[in-house]
Amino acid sequence: VLALDPSRSVAARLQERLSGPPTVRGAERLCEGGDLEACLVLGGWVIDGNGTAPDPSRGVALMERACAGGQVEACLAAASEHRTGRAGPANPAAATRMLESACTHGEQKGCVALAWALQSGEGIPRDLERAAALYEDGCLGGDGEACTRLGLLYVAPDGLAHAPHRAQELLGKGCELGNPLGCSSLEMLGQVSAPAERPEHQRPVPEK
Repeated sequence: VLALDPSRSVAARLQERLSGPPTVRGAERLCEGGDLEACLVLGGWVIDGNGTAPDPSRGVALMERACAGGQVEACLAAASEHRTGRAGPANPAAATRMLESACTHGEQKGCVALAWALQSGEGIPRDLERAAALYEDGCLGGDGEACTRLGLLYVAPDGLAHAPHRAQELLGKGCELGNPLGCSSLEMLGQVSAPAERPEHQRPVPEK
């Protein structure tokens, strides 16, 4: 019997659709029939060599196939494999493409992760304006991490125009929504000196 993490709803749904214990062949049959969740789980098994010979390239390809069909968990899983390099050489550009797909299909986690890639320039040209817009959408939708990440952009030396009051507002919202980084960053905001946080051209001129 192949391992299925009972905490993952996708695995639980797959097991319900299989007649008898879960097997690679059963998952292959469902995947070939267009069951995208089966393709996702099968991809993980193939990468890990769970019930079959390990084949990372094929496993990721199965996840990407499911992602292309709109299975957002597969998009996130494939992005993780490409980013960490667990299934082969790390490929930030491919990871970002998977996050783009997840975000396009409405997965908020994918949008926030994509925004971070845009902010850091990981696998995609750096674009702070688009990153901020994605964070803003997520924050308006109640995503605490998105609020926090946007708030930090307003105090980062290489972020948006320095706006500590706006940052405080966003970090406070992130904290209220349960994001630990938002809470800790809000606490630290008043403790950081202005010169350490502001770009050189925005630093105040010392009094004589």
